[in-house]
Amino acid sequence: MKLDKKTHISVFITNDAEMKKLNKDHLGRDYPTDVLSFEIKEKLEDGSLYLGDIVVNKDQAKRQCKEYGNDLEEEISELVGHGVLHLLGIHHDGDGKPLKKDSSKSTDKIENDLIKKSSKSLKNSVKRK
Repeated sequence: MKLDKKTHISVFITNDAEMKKLNKDHLGRDYPTDVLSFEIKEKLEDGSLYLGDIVVNKDQAKRQCKEYGNDLEEEISELVGHGVLHLLGIHHDGDGKPLKKDSSKSTDKIENDLIKKSSKSLKNSVKRK
C-alpha cells in the first residue's frame, strides 16, 4: 500500500468493558484485548486517505506494561504502533487474517526495529535542543 503525506488515523483510548464489547461485536471474541484496528481506507474530499481507527485498552495496557518492561505511556505507544502495522496489512498468527505473503518479518520484529529507530531519533532531537 502506498501512503502519501496526507494519511490520517484515529486513536481511541478505552477501558475493559468497551473493548470487550468491540471485540465481541467485531471479532466474536467475548473478552477484552489490548488493541484493535479497524481498516477504513477511505479517500476524503481533500484528497487525503483515512486509513482507519485504532482502539487501545488502557486497563489491559496497565496490566501488561510491567511484563514488557514499559511504563504505561510506553505500552500505549507500542500498542498504537502495533495497531498501525495492522492497518498497513501486516498481521501475525492468531489475528484470524493471513500473514502478509511478502513479509519475512513478524510484527514483533518490525515493532522492535521501529522502536529502536524512534528511540535513536528521539535521543538525537533531545541532544540538538
